Amino acid sequence: MRNSTKTMMFRILSVLLLLVLTAAIAFWAVACDKTNEPEQTTEATTVATTAGTTAGTTAATTADPNVRGEGNTEFVFKVTTLAGESKTFTVRTNKTTVGEALLDAGLIEGEDGPYGLYVKKVDGETIDWDTHGKYWAFHVDGEYSMTGVDSTEIEAGKEYSFKPM
Repeated sequence: MRNSTKTMMFRILSVLLLLVLTAAIAFWAVACDKTNEPEQTTEATTVATTAGTTAGTTAATTADPNVRGEGNTEFVFKVTTLAGESKTFTVRTNKTTVGEALLDAGLIEGEDGPYGLYVKKVDGETIDWDTHGKYWAFHVDGEYSMTGVDSTEIEAGKEYSFKPM
């Protein structure tokens, strides 16, 4: 009987040790995934946002205010506000991703985080999870996007939008 008690204690300790090691490896993997890149990208986003606001304002004052940017590629961008109002813009760009184009056009602002660009402001309206308990949800052709705005490549004929969720 004493031998089986030792065996059971050994198995319990082995399982506990295995769980602790697994947790340690998981925490280590997450910690090693963080780099200094988000800090550098945040500065780039701020610069792009500032430049985009200027470009968007210039385009809006010289032509149709619902047409933003300049370039060879054109797509439709819709915004639904917290009040439920919809606005539609035509975005013209030479950028390759929707996020780059919207930043450049001054239509979005945000912060880079571990999962990409966290959009906090769309067409001048700020929604922040910490403040409002809502966030800007990115949609492609009316469907919730499985990729972030900054990693979604512009495709002809697609409609991109942000809605509060």
